[in-house]
Amino acid sequence: MAAALSETSAEFGGALGIAILGSIVTAVYRSVMASTTPIGVPSAAAEAARDTLGAATAIAASLPERTGAALLAAARDAFTDAVVLTATVSAALVIAAALVTAVGLRDVRSHASSTGEATP
Repeated sequence: MAAALSETSAEFGGALGIAILGSIVTAVYRSVMASTTPIGVPSAAAEAARDTLGAATAIAASLPERTGAALLAAARDAFTDAVVLTATVSAALVIAAALVTAVGLRDVRSHASSTGEATP
């Protein structure tokens, strides 16, 4: 039962982490795209380009060359900003978890060292 609980917890934690980090990437991407969409992009196309990088790439291909290149550059920059921010948040969470673990376990000794047995 302990193994099943451990496996379920790991799967749930992984799925939850991916969902949270994916939501951060999406929110940042949409926010940056809302403020950096180039002039000349039709409003319906701009709205679709704010949804995903793939949509922005497809829309950029159907626009005039200069406008499409500007939209694609803005979308790539927005995606890069979103991924960098999410990676920074993830790194901060890992560091915080390591500090909490180190502080929480600093006075915990192994069973062998508390009983005086030699550890292999």
